[in-house]
Amino acid sequence: MIPDVVSLIATAWLMGRLALRLAPDRSFLPPLVGWAFFLALVVCPEAMVVWVQPWDTTPTVPLCICALLAALRFRESPSARRALVAGLVVGFIPAFRPTDGLVYGAASAVYCAAHLLRLPPRRWAGLIAAAALGLLLGAAPGVMAYLVTHGLHVSVYMTLVQNFGFEFRLLPFQWVTVMLGTKPVLASSHVLLREFPWIFTGLTAILAAILGAREGKPACLSAHRWRGVDQCGALPGV
Repeated sequence: MIPDVVSLIATAWLMGRLALRLAPDRSFLPPLVGWAFFLALVVCPEAMVVWVQPWDTTPTVPLCICALLAALRFRESPSARRALVAGLVVGFIPAFRPTDGLVYGAASAVYCAAHLLRLPPRRWAGLIAAAALGLLLGAAPGVMAYLVTHGLHVSVYMTLVQNFGFEFRLLPFQWVTVMLGTKPVLASSHVLLREFPWIFTGLTAILAAILGAREGKPACLSAHRWRGVDQCGALPGV
């Protein structure tokens, strides 16, 4: 329970910091976002279950938000220290959930690379080396724990994930199944928009921000910062 509680509090705080990073002129956002996060858990028992039931993947949530924050900080002022931190945070994620490590690692890499190309080429090597070092340092504890526990064998969890498979062409179908409805493909009736209806308003806000950024106008938040969120993918916990 203690790791779940720590992850819950850290997630609420980090979501507030992320909101402030996206809209630095709105100092009221961190407490507002934090209270909105806790209110959603109170009115939606299904969401609270995620934090009550002990799962070793729960720390992934605050780490993923940290990865977005680290990428945004690198964009604002590229430096070896911030590149190291960005790589370090991404490196920690696979220890709890390898698939999220791939997703957020790829998103952070693409986002940071887009801004790295704007810098003089002589700076590339140092920043890339710092990010790679951070990635190795962050991944080292998870790799060591895995080797101690499973050795060189594939764990049961990794086997199950591998058996799920992945088909890029089925992504639209999978999105509809998970977000809108599972029937008649699956017998389960649990879909995200039914369990967590605020996802719809979150997706609408992201779309409005992206459209506003393309028109050069701030859509509730700073447009140039929302371009970064667009490249990263989407905000976690929306």
